[in-house]
Amino acid sequence: MIKELEEYRHWCWNCFRDSMCKHVFTWHVKSADFEDICPTLTRYKFDAYASQGKMGDLARAMIEGELEWSDKLLEVIYQDPLCGACDYICGRITEMQPGQVIQAMRAKALKDGMSPPGGFKVFLDDLREYLNPYKKHDAER
Repeated sequence: MIKELEEYRHWCWNCFRDSMCKHVFTWHVKSADFEDICPTLTRYKFDAYASQGKMGDLARAMIEGELEWSDKLLEVIYQDPLCGACDYICGRITEMQPGQVIQAMRAKALKDGMSPPGGFKVFLDDLREYLNPYKKHDAER
C-alpha cells in the first residue's frame, strides 16, 4: 500500500544527500566505470533525476507546498523506473527507501488530478481497456 507523501516527511528531511543512491559501493566493483546504479541519473545527468534530488529536494518542496505541478516535474518523477537500486543501497545504511517516496509522489500527482506524461497515459489506458499492454484482448492474442 502506498502511503501519503506527508508520511515520508521524516525521510525527506533526513536524506543525507550522500549520493549513496547514485553509486554502488566502490569496493564491490573493479572500476569506477561500473559504479553508477541510477539509470535516470546516468541518462539525464541532473541531480533531480536521482533519488536524493527527488526525495531530498522535490518531495520536501511538495510537502511544504512550495512546488507547483508542471510537465517537467511530472517527467522527472515518472522517468524513474523504480528498479530498487537506490532502495538497496540507501537501505543498507538507513531505514529509508527512496522508491516508496517516489511512488507516493506519483500517487499525489494522480490524486491532484495530474496525468502521467505522454506514453505513460497511453500505457495506462491500454491496461484499463485490454488488461494488458499489448493492445489486444486475451482471446485475440
